Amino acid sequence: MSKLTSAHLRIDGLSKSFPDRRVFTDISFAVPHDDRVGIIGENGSGKTTLLRVIAGELAADTGSIETFQPAGNGLTVGLLHQQPPFAGTMSVHQVLEASVAHLRAATDDVDATAQVLAASPHQQKIIDEYAAALEKAERLGAWDTDARIEQTIDGLGLADITRETRLDQLSGGQTARLALASLLLTAPEVLLLDEPTNHLDENGVNYLSRVVSHWHGPVLVVSHDRAFLDQTIVSLLDLDPAPRPHTLGEPEDDLATIGTTRFTGTYSDYLQFRHHARQHWQQQYDDEQAELRRLRAAVNQHQVVGHTD
Repeated sequence: MSKLTSAHLRIDGLSKSFPDRRVFTDISFAVPHDDRVGIIGENGSGKTTLLRVIAGELAADTGSIETFQPAGNGLTVGLLHQQPPFAGTMSVHQVLEASVAHLRAATDDVDATAQVLAASPHQQKIIDEYAAALEKAERLGAWDTDARIEQTIDGLGLADITRETRLDQLSGGQTARLALASLLLTAPEVLLLDEPTNHLDENGVNYLSRVVSHWHGPVLVVSHDRAFLDQTIVSLLDLDPAPRPHTLGEPEDDLATIGTTRFTGTYSDYLQFRHHARQHWQQQYDDEQAELRRLRAAVNQHQVVGHTD
């Protein structure tokens, strides 16, 4: 457990396959509570699948996922869905209230235990229950729930939608933004975002960048939005596919992600690193080819061809 005190999310030897293909093999990494990691890789390298496995929506073939916090409890994990997990007949207001129900419950617990404490102020058990309820509400920021709802709705460009509007009356973009609002208001400790800026304008992207940059737990982001990644992430996890061992009956050129590569810095730093790496290997290749040509020329010069009379 001592190894996990600074790694609130730990992935160890994770592998996942489907009946027709292997997606990734032996992925291991750790994300501290203050780390925001961008997941990058070619299409088909398993980025979305990895998030779904971490969220518990898909089962891994092998490996483990561990969450930890100093209090000894596991962390809550939240994954962005492009469609909110609510019925289309629900109103925007009902979705928002469902998202903050645990925050409302936390303040209700404080009020309830405070009343019991007022009636029996000297019972240690009741004092402890009130202290625990108060600590939980403060940790969740439950006192600011109403303000948080308004800030989130405004920041994501949903303020003009009346709260009585049903989900099945929203456009696709509005629905996606409401799904994001719901996730942010739920406030899981581990935040998993899959292409979160797809339906956001510039103001929405800037708002989300500020929220993610100050998140209270580990963050994993899959995104093609370079500017968003530069504004939010502090390290990158590259799921660049590598050839897997050939098995009889399988195509030799089949690819699957094996392991990962971790980079510290922004997405722009990563691109610059890859550019320099390509230049380095290209120069090495050119030098090797030049040396081969020189050696071949030397052999041709000293080789005696034919027979003497």
